[in-house]
Amino acid sequence: MQSPVTVTHPRLNRSYQVYRDGEELFQTEYELDPSGKEVFRTTHKLDYAIGSGTRGITYITRRAQHLFQAPLSYYASTGAWELSPGYETLDHGFNRQIETSCLACHAGKLNLVAGKRGFFGEPPFEELAIGCENCHGPGQIHVRERLKTLEVSGQVDHTIFDPSKAPPRLGENVCMGCHQWGDARTLLPGKTHFDFRPGDYLYDTLAILKVPPDPSKKADPSKKADPSKQEGVLLEHHFGMQMSLCFRASAGALSCFGCHEVHNPPQPNDKVAYYRQKCLQCHTGETCGIPLAKREALTPVNDCAGCHMPRRDLRGIRHTALTNHRIPRNPDAPLPAELFELTTAGLPDLVLLNPPPGEDAALPLATRFRAYAEIALGRPEYESKSLRLLDQLAAGEPADAFVLAALGHQAKLEKTADADHRAIAYLTKAAEQNTGFDSVYYDLAEILSRSGGGIEALAIVDKGIARAPFSRTLSRMRTFTLLQLERYAEAEETIRRHVDLFPADAEIRELYEKIEAANAAAR
Repeated sequence: MQSPVTVTHPRLNRSYQVYRDGEELFQTEYELDPSGKEVFRTTHKLDYAIGSGTRGITYITRRAQHLFQAPLSYYASTGAWELSPGYETLDHGFNRQIETSCLACHAGKLNLVAGKRGFFGEPPFEELAIGCENCHGPGQIHVRERLKTLEVSGQVDHTIFDPSKAPPRLGENVCMGCHQWGDARTLLPGKTHFDFRPGDYLYDTLAILKVPPDPSKKADPSKKADPSKQEGVLLEHHFGMQMSLCFRASAGALSCFGCHEVHNPPQPNDKVAYYRQKCLQCHTGETCGIPLAKREALTPVNDCAGCHMPRRDLRGIRHTALTNHRIPRNPDAPLPAELFELTTAGLPDLVLLNPPPGEDAALPLATRFRAYAEIALGRPEYESKSLRLLDQLAAGEPADAFVLAALGHQAKLEKTADADHRAIAYLTKAAEQNTGFDSVYYDLAEILSRSGGGIEALAIVDKGIARAPFSRTLSRMRTFTLLQLERYAEAEETIRRHVDLFPADAEIRELYEKIEAANAAAR
């Protein structure tokens, strides 16, 4: 066994280790008390790796039928193991469940268990890496006709979708699914992340939304723009490109595929010359305002993209940089006026980044609410907006599980008999959809418990645990509900299970230690 690499997080008082034992990798999380005595330790085998390795690799551990991220990732830029993204502020341990929305971009075909959120079959992946059909769509007809050596009629093989040969705005929808982020990426009602098919518009499945840029950042003609303040409002790969002068001057002809050849990417040593040649398809060497002699003295030489598409650190993901696809002429070039004119009458406080061309897309109310609720987590001013939409949804007959859960939660907060009755109705409907949202069962059980229905509350918690077996919240609620019901033997069993699943939970761990001490004294 190789010696472990140890990473310590002093503020959270956690230490993490990664080591190899034979052909397998393992990670450990542990805590030491002030005297150096070990408080807890938990170790898990790393079952899968995500990432190409050019920027870094994060790891997945499988627990029963669920997949979780491991606390340490390997970062190629530093050649070191460090905390995985998001672990800098919170101790997720080995309980950060990986959502299918992440795996839709980072893996091939998934073996999902129908009707059970977060459950995977055996094996979890039918195809580990991103495959042909992720970008080209189902290939059965294409394979059948090519095996028959049938000739392709015309220049394009229409038995398979080729994004690079499709109209630019349609082909780019394949790229946007993973390479265009926003402040909210919200599914349309009834859709999953696997309903998108190359050749369709992404908007039919997913809405990508962004908070409009602050008008105060609009360029003042009397002042030079501050690039450090502008970077925060850039709208990432696809939308950044659309805001570029290059895109606008091309009358929309510029697209992802004008610069990127997915099946024939340049080698690292060839990148500068490769992308410079892409620029010279529209520009000339004389276009640049920097004298040739000065450009040739730079390192790298004549690096168009290095000057006009600089990389900036990406917030929230360590050692990762994002290329500025807005292609500014100068670092202090003002943001285009068009960037501040993207809202519509129907969507006045959000920008829809992937509308179907030529259409004023009417975003469904439930989708708008989910987007507002997601954005409100980081921007409190959107909370009141989301609540107003929730009131509109309540006036109809909501069927979306997320909306029902939100309506139930809001009613629960009122703490009146009538509000509790409404909350129970909403939450029961949400639970009937076999949702894996543990908050649905927690809220429902809390209402029943405070009205004296401890037995009914326990039954709801057990249903929730069956659908979300690694929910720390529900496991804690089961512990305290059993103690209130004076069902001590069952409570002890639940506490043991909880400590096994969530060893970092200090409160339940102290209960466990008291039980162990009492049992030892009784023997």
